[in-house]
Amino acid sequence: MAKLIFTADDFGVVPAIDKGIVYAAAHGLINSVATFTNRDGFENSVEKLLAANPNIEVGTHLTICSGHALTDATFFTSDGKKFKKPGNIKRPIHSQRPQELAQLETEIRAQIDRLAAVLQDQTVKHLSVHFNSLYFVKDYFDVLVRVANSYNPVIPIRSVHAKPGVKHDLFVGQMAFQIAFKNLFRQKDVEHIDEFAEEIGTYATQMANPPTMPDLFHSVHYGPLGLIKLTEKRIRKLAKKKRMKLYKTSQKLQANEVCEYVFHLIDDNYNLLDGYRGSVDYLDYHGINTNYFDSRMAELKSLKLLKEQGDLGLFNQFTSWTQL
Repeated sequence: MAKLIFTADDFGVVPAIDKGIVYAAAHGLINSVATFTNRDGFENSVEKLLAANPNIEVGTHLTICSGHALTDATFFTSDGKKFKKPGNIKRPIHSQRPQELAQLETEIRAQIDRLAAVLQDQTVKHLSVHFNSLYFVKDYFDVLVRVANSYNPVIPIRSVHAKPGVKHDLFVGQMAFQIAFKNLFRQKDVEHIDEFAEEIGTYATQMANPPTMPDLFHSVHYGPLGLIKLTEKRIRKLAKKKRMKLYKTSQKLQANEVCEYVFHLIDDNYNLLDGYRGSVDYLDYHGINTNYFDSRMAELKSLKLLKEQGDLGLFNQFTSWTQL
């Protein structure tokens, strides 16, 4: 029997998203949450989450492309401390890269430590990266792993082995295209993104001090990124399909294989959908697309349906990040 981690991403920024995640945690639909820590007031959100489920495993959702930096990360920011969009990060000339990587490490540590200060045991349970932006460039990934391994206990990171592979490859290709189109990376750096995406799995396992991570992470249920608003009926149908995808893919996992399923949730009260969309027009967190809020509702409903089908038993396969 495979072991599962159900993680909800993007906590700590949008109240409606936080509400959906708190509900899922309180009802045992997830056992892991990845929170941004670079937004004022995220501490109150985490406290509410832990009040709903003291056993939920909270990790830092690291970002270098959304919101504002906590430190003087000038290589990654513009307009003060505002992070650049993911396709706009420009690597400096080689002589300045040690300074760039030092800034990156300082910022990552600041985001991790800000969460640790909120948690009762001061232990961040896992690390993930918004847009996977530290997984595209080898020396960025080196910094991530070094930082994760420097804590006691070591902090596990999200797996470098993605499912479905085609979806992940498409995402990496889109990122490389954005960077190339804006001509902000040198061509060889763009090529590096594609090459490293192919070799990162082998690279991670062959590191002198490899990261602790699940065997793979799964995002089969993600999307669609809608161009038009889904009806409530369509959301219910979509939720049923997502539930079956969760179940069918879980049955293909090998015995004792640890798989993290990543969810993007929001409170699923359809009557509030338009209000939720309109309430975050100010949002500066790239990747949290209001046009996707209806699909987020379907993801929460799919977990509710999965829970109702108690014979599937997937929630009995939950495992802990601390047991990796």
